Amino acid sequence: GGGGGPRQRALEEARRRADDLRRAAAEDARRHEEEAATQAAANKRKAAAAAALRQEREDARRVELEEARAKAEEARRAAERECRVVDEEAEELKKIARARENMEEDAAQKEKKIRDELVRIQASEASMRQEEETRARKIQELEREKKEAA
Repeated sequence: GGGGGPRQRALEEARRRADDLRRAAAEDARRHEEEAATQAAANKRKAAAAAALRQEREDARRVELEEARAKAEEARRAAERECRVVDEEAEELKKIARARENMEEDAAQKEKKIRDELVRIQASEASMRQEEETRARKIQELEREKKEAA
């Protein structure tokens, strides 16, 4: 065991170098594992962030869709209200037109009655005039006969 020969020293030197190499390799392996773990954690965080971003986008899209659907529904209801109003106005206009037609028909009938009445009155006046003229002639004839008789 003491301070052996050169062979002994060379052997110890080789053993020390092998130990150093082994320690360095173990250190490298440990560092490599740490880096791999760090990388894995970073990847996990990246994946989680990407998933969160995807979820956020999907939620935003869903909200946009629901808002668009609500707007479309509101527009449809407004259009239906507008249609109802237009229908009611059209109905009102039809009623007014019917009333006007009825009034015009009534007026035309009254006008016809008045015209017929006027024609009757004129005819009656004409026949009265004729009677009057006939009576006047008879009276004249009678007076003439009286004069002739006297």
